[in-house]
Amino acid sequence: MRVMRERKVGSLIITASTYPHQLVGIFTERDLVRWVHEITSGGFWDKPISTIMTKSLITVHISEVDQAAEVMVKNNIRHLPVVFTDDRGVQHLAGVLSMRDLFRRFVRGHTPTQELARGIESKSTANKKTTRIAVISNDRSAQAAIDGIVHQSKRYALQSIDLDALLSAVDGGREFPALDILIFDIDFAQTERWGFLLKSILKIEDGPKVLLIFDPLLHSNAEISAIKTLTAFENFRAMPKPLNLLDFFKRLRIWSGANG
Repeated sequence: MRVMRERKVGSLIITASTYPHQLVGIFTERDLVRWVHEITSGGFWDKPISTIMTKSLITVHISEVDQAAEVMVKNNIRHLPVVFTDDRGVQHLAGVLSMRDLFRRFVRGHTPTQELARGIESKSTANKKTTRIAVISNDRSAQAAIDGIVHQSKRYALQSIDLDALLSAVDGGREFPALDILIFDIDFAQTERWGFLLKSILKIEDGPKVLLIFDPLLHSNAEISAIKTLTAFENFRAMPKPLNLLDFFKRLRIWSGANG
């Protein structure tokens, strides 16, 4: 309860203590109300949360997140864990959607499914074109998360690109690689280098859409300001670490839909 109050969240996902940290339950405000008498009487303070959590966990796969509202209404739940599966078949938690999230998107002028699936055509008419995605990153943790999310859809073709090789090609006047989306982790590159590359991409007609990922603690105020300036361009977006995997996947879906 202290964690929920400090984080200002209405639920906590409970996972196994050992890898792959499988989901074992959820503790929500409803559980708190249901067990409030026992909790306030002091009988549960020294017991594990598994004693009062909800164990029959309902989830939605990240590739079907546009069905979240339907799943929540059908099962009369307010919090829905979103999961993805890595290449070894191991399931991981991507995030949690709440009724508050869906309502917030509705108030902003989009129904939940419109917001989450914007740019995606119906299955019968969807453009099957492969979205070519490249990643520049030295962060193994970020690479693993990106790889896991991207491989949730067969529409994406993912490759890693070496920054030095790409800068050499751009500086030498050679043709920029044929890409739809470039995911660029700027934490391990000098400001002059990532700045030069991004300015070069801006000059490319029909260049790739660029998603910058970065740790705000590793960059100066001037660099943060430059990143915000770049996001004013339609084809540039930025996401701080640790990555919000739901927002990350949604961005890929929006951009891949725009490609079709």
